[in-house]
Amino acid sequence: MRIRSLVFAAGAALVFATPTLAQSFGGLDGLGIQGQSWMYRPSTAPPIAVHRLTLQQRYDIRVMALKAKLQALTAQDGGQLSLAHQTTLQQELDGVNHWFKLKPSHG
Repeated sequence: MRIRSLVFAAGAALVFATPTLAQSFGGLDGLGIQGQSWMYRPSTAPPIAVHRLTLQQRYDIRVMALKAKLQALTAQDGGQLSLAHQTTLQQELDGVNHWFKLKPSHG
């Protein structure tokens, strides 16, 4: 009997507390007094300057990454790049050139 009463009391508290809590957060629609959601808190920090990379800078980054991979594979192959690694790197370079709409290098 005690458990049943406890369950009913907890259920009644939840039923009556939900509308009260919704009103305390600015109404049922979730908007506060100033028309902003109660979850939105504008930042007081200064805005962060966004530096966008140019197309040339992005291309250079990709090529530098390929150069680093070339050096690592050359060291792994004992100072002389294997034909398989050379072919793979050339395909990757051709893919980068294709992505940036450049003619692939033949050589």
